[in-house]
Amino acid sequence: MVPRYTARFILRTDRCKTSDIKPLHLKCYINKKKVVLSTGQMLHQLNWDQEKQLVVYNKKAPLSRKAVDNANLELGGIINKVQQTFFNYRIKQQPLDVQTFKAIYASGNDAVSVQEFYGHFLELHSGIFAASTLKQYRTNQKLLQEFMPQLTIMQVTPELVKRFDTMLRQRYNNNSRMKHHRMAKRVMLQMCKKYGAPNPYQDFKIKHINGHREYLNNSEVAKLVQLLSSKRLDKGTHYALKKYLFSCHCGGLRISDIHNVGVDDVYDNVLVLVPQKTSGQSKRVQIPLPENWQQWVHHLSGKYFFDTQTDQYINRCLKVVAKAAGIKKQLTFHTARHTYATGFLNAGGKVEVLQRILGHADIKTTMVYVHISRERLKDEAANISLYK
Repeated sequence: MVPRYTARFILRTDRCKTSDIKPLHLKCYINKKKVVLSTGQMLHQLNWDQEKQLVVYNKKAPLSRKAVDNANLELGGIINKVQQTFFNYRIKQQPLDVQTFKAIYASGNDAVSVQEFYGHFLELHSGIFAASTLKQYRTNQKLLQEFMPQLTIMQVTPELVKRFDTMLRQRYNNNSRMKHHRMAKRVMLQMCKKYGAPNPYQDFKIKHINGHREYLNNSEVAKLVQLLSSKRLDKGTHYALKKYLFSCHCGGLRISDIHNVGVDDVYDNVLVLVPQKTSGQSKRVQIPLPENWQQWVHHLSGKYFFDTQTDQYINRCLKVVAKAAGIKKQLTFHTARHTYATGFLNAGGKVEVLQRILGHADIKTTMVYVHISRERLKDEAANISLYK
């Protein structure tokens, strides 16, 4: 015999007859045995839609729109937990009796704080994630805190994910929004696995869109080299440009890696390092250095090649550099990485070698530069007039 379980919310209009505020209960049937349990919510009759099973906003009722949203999230958590209980017993082919169901419904796991769990998650990963990655996760944690300060595991539902996505859409472009979803999903899945809750991201698709990758061509890099030797820039901007050109010529290093390499990391004209972005994975990369690499270095002795400047300051300096060099492209430090990659392939380098230099785990990431290189060749070929 296949077990039958159903669950619906009912507003108890037979209670509190002198008031329009009624208790909302959960009515379940466990193999034809009725169970009625309290949800802990008291609602005005105008705030409840029995057919849609939703708390609704009504000007004549006391709940604000925000209170309505929060109430629906809480009810979504309850029904999610109940349906997951039904599913677990069906999949295990075990009978679920009324007393067991009541015990599961009353269990305390649904009160687990998402913020507290997130804090434990960050503590566990503090020695694994790079500092920049931890910083991104803390930003993600603050966004969840702002979105719903008292968020519990019971409220972590697909509907909550959709509402969180709405907030992210108002602040970020697609890829930044998806990045925050990836971080939130990782934390929430660990929490749900620990406490036996369903996956709220099961039907939410996280999509990355490959945007335009700005890079400099050979003549533009030559303009920057000429600008560096002209001594027209102030000290800070000159220093930032030197780092940029080092990255363009030496493996497309990120700012965080530029500030952490020195002469002790060079072995037989090869720069060996563990990128800061992937330091938790101990992914060591080896970058063959060009013959004249020393000209881009500020300190040829000591622990580091360069003194530290903030990312924001360097990118401000690069705007000045672009204007001074007559380059119309939007120059940020990360364009040095794209410049190195496209220059490497255009010079005849193999994509498999580039993958190892850039430290990409997946060659699909590196293949983006192959497409860029092919597009450049097509554009140049289209501009050539033959036999005229």
